[in-house]
Amino acid sequence: MLDDSFSTTRQISSSPGKKHLAQEDPCRLNKDANHAWTLVDVIDQALCNNTQTRQAWANARFQAAQVGIAQSAYLPTVTLNASASRRMNSAGSNLQVTTISSGGGSSQPFNRFTPIVPLNYLLYNFGGREAQLESAEKTLEASNWTHDATLQTVMFAAIQAYYQVFATQAAAEAALVSEKSGNEVLNAAQKRYEVGAAALADAEATVEAA
Repeated sequence: MLDDSFSTTRQISSSPGKKHLAQEDPCRLNKDANHAWTLVDVIDQALCNNTQTRQAWANARFQAAQVGIAQSAYLPTVTLNASASRRMNSAGSNLQVTTISSGGGSSQPFNRFTPIVPLNYLLYNFGGREAQLESAEKTLEASNWTHDATLQTVMFAAIQAYYQVFATQAAAEAALVSEKSGNEVLNAAQKRYEVGAAALADAEATVEAA
């Protein structure tokens, strides 16, 4: 492929939600949206759409491109230049005047096209190319590890948030049950007070104890 001549994209993850050495890509799975998300669904969505994972993946892709740039230093440089000229007799013209006369005495314009293709190849630069390539490869390796670490951080946060939802729901349900129980105690205390089975102070103490 001309857009990736050195196949540098094979050295990084294929998507923001996939680890570098993982086989399965959660971002390419077709998830059914007609059911409640499971923990796996939540983790996949977080890894694929979180801004931190996408930024870390973009940095890895950038470093992979830098590896390609460093590898391109080993290729020759080819430059294509061309010049074209047309010369004819014309008074007052800025063009140079040159004519070719035929046997009949008529003149024809003279056209010239000159292609120039210089090729340059750097044979040795005292290890500069090797050092740049090694530096780019090590930086890419570090970027891949950073991406993997970011995936783990986001996954852990998604798991915590997933179970925090259930904890919050349980706390809300417990609060509703407590409120219902308190209302029942209040109603019972008021009934006892109304029928004279308990004094007002006793009814208030019963409600406060509940």
